[in-house]
Amino acid sequence: MLKARQYFEKLFRCGILAGLLFLGCGIFAQEVELEKIALAFKDLASKKIDRPKDYSLACDWDLLQLKLKKVQFLLQFYKPSKEMADAADSELKNASMLLDALEKKKAMQAKSGIAEEAYFDDIDASPQPFIRYLPESYDKKNKYPLIVYLHGYSPYLNIVNWTELPEGITDLADKVNACVVMPFARSNTDFQGIGEKDVLNVIEQMKKRYSIDEDRIILSGMSMGGMGVWTIGSHYPHLFAGLLIVSGRGDFYFWHKLNRDSFPEWKQWLIDREFAASHLQNLRQLPIRVFHGTDDTLINITEARHMNELLSPGNTLFKYQEVEGGDHWIHEKVFVDKDLIEWIKNARRKSPESFEYITYAQAYHQAFWLDITRFLGVCQPANIKVEVKDGKVMIKTTGVAELVLDRNKMPERIRKFEIVKQGDFKLDETRDIKNSGTSYDWGPVKDDFLEPFMFVNAGMKDSDFLQRVFDWYKFAKSLPRMKNEKDLTENDKKSYNLFLYGEPETSPLIAEVLKSSPVKITADEIQVGDKKFPREGKGVYLKYLSPWAPPKSVVVQCGIPWGNSCSDNHKYDFLPGYAIYSGESDPTDPFGCNKVLLGGFFNKEEKLSP
Repeated sequence: MLKARQYFEKLFRCGILAGLLFLGCGIFAQEVELEKIALAFKDLASKKIDRPKDYSLACDWDLLQLKLKKVQFLLQFYKPSKEMADAADSELKNASMLLDALEKKKAMQAKSGIAEEAYFDDIDASPQPFIRYLPESYDKKNKYPLIVYLHGYSPYLNIVNWTELPEGITDLADKVNACVVMPFARSNTDFQGIGEKDVLNVIEQMKKRYSIDEDRIILSGMSMGGMGVWTIGSHYPHLFAGLLIVSGRGDFYFWHKLNRDSFPEWKQWLIDREFAASHLQNLRQLPIRVFHGTDDTLINITEARHMNELLSPGNTLFKYQEVEGGDHWIHEKVFVDKDLIEWIKNARRKSPESFEYITYAQAYHQAFWLDITRFLGVCQPANIKVEVKDGKVMIKTTGVAELVLDRNKMPERIRKFEIVKQGDFKLDETRDIKNSGTSYDWGPVKDDFLEPFMFVNAGMKDSDFLQRVFDWYKFAKSLPRMKNEKDLTENDKKSYNLFLYGEPETSPLIAEVLKSSPVKITADEIQVGDKKFPREGKGVYLKYLSPWAPPKSVVVQCGIPWGNSCSDNHKYDFLPGYAIYSGESDPTDPFGCNKVLLGGFFNKEEKLSP
């Protein structure tokens, strides 16, 4: 079998050649031009240069990989036309300039205005794009605010068709003398999971490449991007000076008109960890501006009014505005709002003295100047309540086993105050938050996409395995690393979270994982604890601690595929740590995923948890 990545690359090349043969019939006048572009692409792609160690040159290398990927995408997936040829030619010229700079070891100089940039994401070895804007007055000697803008949903979103900043945002940036960045975030991920990680990566890239004031970062977005602002802001309130939500929503249950109690505990946890309505206490420490049009036909204004009802009582940092007669696309009106402009000018990140914080996942462990390094349970939120009174800092927790306290991050007034513990948890003041570390020994399948991973064909038919690969491609807009099981090396096992697709009868690796797992598969049955299911017509997804390189994880998928009727951008949303599922769709699932017969997580001892 061809290695899967080579297989897809062959499809790309065949697609380009097929297109050119079609052109050879004389149907399109740009035949010769496209032939030149295809040949020039082949020539550029053949010139292999290792990623430089120098950071500035590495940024150019990352962008070169993106430009080549875009040319390949245009030639493969877009209908031949003059517009397509012009776009491919433009990307090819940019790639040539970048290659020349790399060969001369002279990094390209950043210019003010709008530009596309990229970074290399090691999770699947792919170049990831972002659009940035630098004001004309940009001078690296000065510090600038950063407006992070999260884009809306589009079924046509891809690495080529996404590169326009919204109207009015650069004018807003000029008025407040700020930089702007728009992450791609793997297209339509709702800015959760891998999409959220991309946003954080892009912010870090902007801080490294440009002179950004870390205390003046505004997270903004519209529509799906507005929902992303709610999510990311509630997960990382310590990172931002303020949140700006336009035409967004923040409550899953309200959105789909569903009762939380109708879901099993594991699914409640998966939903709660991603939506702002479950993190209200985290948001009460952040300045937040919400705008919504009264005549919005895509996201009803009741969504914004609902979040207003949840957050506004007694909250002086929260302001909600309705745009009378406004439809979904009200961003231009919002960006010229005089009060908003002054709000951005004055916004500064602040570390609170007293606060409450809640988290449903280990990834979201930092509560301003406290860091949760060990949780007590699985599928249970961890809560922190801090109150400053009479020269003392009182810390009360539930669901927390260990906290790190970083006095250097505390507000200066209370840094020397006595700490009073209220609860049975360990408090560590010997480490700072940067070096505290957090264990990731449980969680859903999708968490394994947040670290370098590899898809492994563990005995499946090539066509079935490639469908799993294509599922990921449709979701993340990039190919994963791929290998056959027989080609895996010991270094692969140590370096990557492995996704094993096959059956225990065809895969020694799957058989080894199941040997120590509470999930057992026999010739006729799937057994989880004391529960048994007929194997025929069922599927298994299982995330478990790697037997070869802990704390790396391994994901096993056996039986029927998952998510054939599920929308591409929600395919992995509702996969817990383990799931036994049937081929029918769950009637209570708004995204059409499979019906889970039994699901849950493993605790820190790798035992079943409901």
